[in-house]
Amino acid sequence: MTQTTDLQSLARKALPHAAVLLLFFIINSLYFYPQYTGMQMGQGDISESPGRQQEIIDYRKETGEQALWTNNIFVGQPGFYSGVSYKNTLKQVERAFQFFMERPIGTFIGLMSITYIALILMGLPVGISVIGAIGFGFATNNIILYEAGHMMKVGTLAYMPFIIGGLFLLIRKSFLNGFLLYTLGMGLSIYHAHIQMLYYLMLIFIVLGVIYLGIWIKEKKFSLLGTVIALALFGTILGVAANTARLWTTYEFADETMRGEPILKPVADRASEPNELESGDQSAESQGSEVADSQAADTQGSEAASGGGLDWEYAMAWSNNTVDLLTGIIPGIAGGSSTESLDHGSAVDALRRAGVRSGPGGSYQLPLYWGALPSTSGPIYFGAVLLFLAVIGLRTVKSPLKWWLVSAILITVLLSYGKNAAWFNQFLFDTIPMFNKFRTPNSVLSVTTYLIPLLAVLGLYHWMKLGGDVQSDDESNFSQSNTSSESDAATTKSKSKSKAQSRSNRSKSSRNKNQTWLAILKQDPRTQPMLIALGITGGFALFIALFGTSLFSFRGANDAAYAESGLLPLLIEDRQSLLTGDAWRTLFYILGAAVIMTLAILKPTLRKEYIFAGLTILVTADFWGVNRRYIEPSDFQATQAELQEEFYAERPIDRQIKERETSRHDYRVLDLSINTFITNKTSFHHNTIGGYSAVKMRRIQDLIEEHISKMNMDVLNMLNTTYIITQQEQLFVNEQALGWAWFVDDIRRVDTPRAEIDALHEIDPARTAIVLDREFDNYTEGLQPTGTGTIERVEYTLDDWRYEYNTDSDQLAVFSEIWYKPEKGLHAYLNGERVDFIRANYALRAIKVPAGQGVIEFRFEPASFLVGDKITRATSFLLVFFILGLMGFRIVQGVRSGNGKELAESAG
Repeated sequence: MTQTTDLQSLARKALPHAAVLLLFFIINSLYFYPQYTGMQMGQGDISESPGRQQEIIDYRKETGEQALWTNNIFVGQPGFYSGVSYKNTLKQVERAFQFFMERPIGTFIGLMSITYIALILMGLPVGISVIGAIGFGFATNNIILYEAGHMMKVGTLAYMPFIIGGLFLLIRKSFLNGFLLYTLGMGLSIYHAHIQMLYYLMLIFIVLGVIYLGIWIKEKKFSLLGTVIALALFGTILGVAANTARLWTTYEFADETMRGEPILKPVADRASEPNELESGDQSAESQGSEVADSQAADTQGSEAASGGGLDWEYAMAWSNNTVDLLTGIIPGIAGGSSTESLDHGSAVDALRRAGVRSGPGGSYQLPLYWGALPSTSGPIYFGAVLLFLAVIGLRTVKSPLKWWLVSAILITVLLSYGKNAAWFNQFLFDTIPMFNKFRTPNSVLSVTTYLIPLLAVLGLYHWMKLGGDVQSDDESNFSQSNTSSESDAATTKSKSKSKAQSRSNRSKSSRNKNQTWLAILKQDPRTQPMLIALGITGGFALFIALFGTSLFSFRGANDAAYAESGLLPLLIEDRQSLLTGDAWRTLFYILGAAVIMTLAILKPTLRKEYIFAGLTILVTADFWGVNRRYIEPSDFQATQAELQEEFYAERPIDRQIKERETSRHDYRVLDLSINTFITNKTSFHHNTIGGYSAVKMRRIQDLIEEHISKMNMDVLNMLNTTYIITQQEQLFVNEQALGWAWFVDDIRRVDTPRAEIDALHEIDPARTAIVLDREFDNYTEGLQPTGTGTIERVEYTLDDWRYEYNTDSDQLAVFSEIWYKPEKGLHAYLNGERVDFIRANYALRAIKVPAGQGVIEFRFEPASFLVGDKITRATSFLLVFFILGLMGFRIVQGVRSGNGKELAESAG
């Protein structure tokens, strides 16, 4: 009977949480309802993904095996970010958070449920946790990231609440819950592999560590300090171990990509290099020139800093200014997005009068954005209500956690300014390890998107406590005295004072029923912080609404074309209208929140659940209205298969090539009819010289800038460019393409990488190989090749290249495949025995071939994946097994002991 009662108690305690999860399901189902019809929306990065993955996907379907190399794009490269599937048991845990639903509904349910769980475990009441969960999960930034297809970033950000919440629990001595939450969050966040977001999070954790390090050293709590550090470190190690394959492959591959050390010295420094070949057309201005006078080459290659990492100007291109930052409170202050969807306004009226065809719903995509960024998909809007509550938190929260949040918010804001706060960011860029590996500094505000809701709900919680409107007994672990690490005596005194204050406030409310509302507000301790927040946030919105159109120019860096067409004055009118309308909108939501909180003061008998419900509705409506500008039902236009079919529609020119070939593995294509280095549309159908990926190998980019962009046919020949699609979509069959392997009769030895790449302007690659011999211990010393004999590729299975040769004397064979370091997994075998091989012609593979007949084989067998995958599978399984087992144990233990609080914590 007792056990039945305990189970009933558990069910009652779980019921509010179940209702909340149902609420998340309803909100997201209503917002993304077209998903239930089978429709999906196109996402930029997601649309490009199949193109670079297709070769690996097809191979997996045909063989059931996982390939690790692809020739789909860029003449070939490791497929770690081009279709390789990483097996991880943690993925199943994520599916549970998403109610096992597909995206987008599942994605945003996951964002909300993860945040809710973290806030509940941190000790916040259900109602306040709901506000925080919706405030982060439904944030405009997440909507825009999803629309753009930045799913790795969304996935990484989703577990920030677990990581931060876990650290908070460790600090307040809830070691078991804190360790589990932190470890799970770290493991799942790393799984999504957006290292930049994790890096920013770790930066602000340094501030948290400094704050508590000072407190605990001062209070001589060395045992607590050691325990927290040990558990956080162990949790991080487990999270990393559960993603060994992903991290190890990323670490190895990154050095070979645009994020690694530059290979070529800047052109200005070339005079310092010995024995280099002179080349008259290698000026700084010529880098990044157009392919065939119209094909824009990808400019990422020239963005490398000479000391490693990215160039400062390139890395800082997406730097906020103050107007960009103010979109956090007034979403349209900078115009919204570079392609804002409008169905009314001065520019829209003009376009309609001119007979310009509109998009779905009669709307037009217009460049309303006029801020400092080159372009943007929309504002990083923090929410009017949440900012109002966050300012209240500055007054009501008294713990070190508040000072960490304030510091972290300020740091992320400064980071987002990039080159516009060079005094801060240049130092970090030049000093802090890995900082110069990342670009788009304004993206750090994706982290701020959680920090502000967290400060907001803390502020609301402590504001309610000032009036005795939350039961501190139920959330005693969240009391400000605990989070401030005061002595036990001071903690007890603070709790007693808080309870006494609550009783006093209730008594005062009872005695003063006949007082005027103004007198009640004046006496209540909650009034002052609320009015200060109203004055700061609401006052700013009112000021912008009244005077904003006279403060700014409303002109952007990309407006020249619209000025010539006469559309710019109309766009400026629309930009001004959007600013004014959104300022009034922000003021409305802030006043709405202030009214609800004023009612909480004036009517002490009003249930706190109604206050929370009112604020929840405001937060949801606030984000809903802004978010609809960037994802609306009309964006769901086709099934996923239909979207892919449309994006990668086969052209007559594609069919023409396929009719000539039996396999995509037998040729390469250079497509000049499209922006070949920023899209994978051609790579979906053929293996190409071009393509798009955020992790392009540096050597191919150097070739693009120095030779391919100039249409150096000798280089295209050595890359086996069998077909060239012209700008007019006509097919040019390149009969001079050198095939997959050939013998050379001349070796030109050089001393620098610059000499390597410059020599390709002068040599015939069919006869001469350029070798940086000293890098390979004089590998070709004494070799005098004649170029006689035959060599041909007889088999290719993505990770395995097999060639047969026949020659009367020792030769040097060159292969039309990208060179990759042997220590990173690319191995060569001669007649079954592993042998050394070298790089030739700056980017290709070469190997000495002895006289006679035999077989040469290259295999890609990276330990980073083959070993890392085993560690990943084992660790992630054990981690999930441990977490589920411990949760089950805690629930059973709670049922047997009848401990309601234990049950609530376990269920929550």
